Amino acid sequence: MNKQMLIRVLAITTAASVVFGFSSCNMGGRITNSSEASSSSISTEPTTEETTSTETEPDKSQIDFKASKNISVETTEKKKAYQSKNADECVIIATGEKKKINLSAPDIKKAGDTSNADNSAIFGVNSAVLAMGNSRLYIAGGSITTEANGAAGVFGYAGYGNVAGITGDGTRVTLSDAKITTSGDNSAGIATSYGATFGITNLTVQTSGKNSPAISLGKNGGNVTITKGTYTTNGTGSPAVYGTGTVTVKSSNLIANNSEGVVVDENSTVSFADSNLTCNNTARGEKARFQYGVLLYQKVPVNYFDNNTMAVFSMSNGTLTNKAGHIFHITNTKGVVNLSNVKIVNEAKENVFLYVGPDGWTGGNNVAILNTTNTAINGDILVAKEGKLNANFSTGTVFTGSFKGDFKDADGKPVSSEPGIIHVNLGTGATWTLTDDTFITSFSGNIENVNLNGHTLNISGETTKPTAAPTSKPATVKKPTKKPTKKPTKKPTKKPKKKATPKPAETTNPNAQQGQQNP
Repeated sequence: MNKQMLIRVLAITTAASVVFGFSSCNMGGRITNSSEASSSSISTEPTTEETTSTETEPDKSQIDFKASKNISVETTEKKKAYQSKNADECVIIATGEKKKINLSAPDIKKAGDTSNADNSAIFGVNSAVLAMGNSRLYIAGGSITTEANGAAGVFGYAGYGNVAGITGDGTRVTLSDAKITTSGDNSAGIATSYGATFGITNLTVQTSGKNSPAISLGKNGGNVTITKGTYTTNGTGSPAVYGTGTVTVKSSNLIANNSEGVVVDENSTVSFADSNLTCNNTARGEKARFQYGVLLYQKVPVNYFDNNTMAVFSMSNGTLTNKAGHIFHITNTKGVVNLSNVKIVNEAKENVFLYVGPDGWTGGNNVAILNTTNTAINGDILVAKEGKLNANFSTGTVFTGSFKGDFKDADGKPVSSEPGIIHVNLGTGATWTLTDDTFITSFSGNIENVNLNGHTLNISGETTKPTAAPTSKPATVKKPTKKPTKKPTKKPTKKPKKKATPKPAETTNPNAQQGQQNP
């Protein structure tokens, strides 16, 4: 667990101890079968989209973890049916210190809405299957279906009895060859909190409700590895992956039909290898000023951190298809995008590859690092006045587009009138073709690999504004193929009609100007 998360979690633990009077070493609730379950309600304030350092989460010691079936001893069951229709009740809760619980080809059905969205999102209350208490849950084959709000398919909660789940209590879930389907709102296919670990192989996951990711890493994150399978969402606000932790995707297909494809939040990493991602963000969220396919951001105000929070998205040997909005959108954080041998299909009318700047969240940085290899990029890169970008185009990168800093949001409201700080490194074997006049802060690499395409590339200091006319020749990079042809004018092959033409100073200026274009 990183330093920033540790500070945040300790702050929450301390505050909760003061408010509710429980010890940080005993934060568990009660686990009951449905026959024992009380009907008492849990009074907690709903979690807001942005939490502040003065807020506390619900008191774990008061959570009543109810289930139709509790399993706390080593168990192997095959081809059995399980169900629950009661509100706030799981179908199965797997618990028990390092107990191995094996379910082969189960048929698990869940109905009955949650009465408290926080308890469902943070602790897994009302899920079809909840693993907790350092248990080891294995599900192979079968199906898991939920038809309720706040009912995840499989939830891993690793904060039971732990010191605020700083490293997780060891809860692990292994899923293979199963089908998970959820239809209600706030019902992820697979969800984690407090550092639970998932190993996923060849699943078919489909969600239909709002705010229902296929894979969701929530409160204090988790670690999820996905190998093979198809993971589809159909609701708005339902990315294929919502990451607060570490997600590794291999040889899989992920599709978000009405949402951004991936959200990477607060010091998290999402990596794709040999996989395909499709994003179709048809509606903006409550705070968003733009639409986007992949969002890297920081939701929680920076007073939890030291202002160095980082979100990382990596993809290699796959295809990324974007149907609406910016492909990559980085705001209120330091975001890193790594692309290697990726096929990018951009069907969005905006034709924006990357955005760096402010949006609906505040308190953090608007900083981005873009690293590409063997990838063709088509589309503009928007860097707002408040933004900073280091773009490193390595071997095999073909960039067709320009950098811009004067643009408006989706509602037509001005966002920026001039570009922020833009550093471009064009490596050996990489090319850049301009589609518009462009202003950047610095350039390194081979300027011969820049195709101006009839436009102007202005390389200058941080004070350069896009509204300024490119009148200064030393600040303008142009192809050096035309001017050297003037050198033969020194020879008296033609009688000069004007006295000024034989002067040698005019023939050396192009070369002198070229030397100034490589800061």
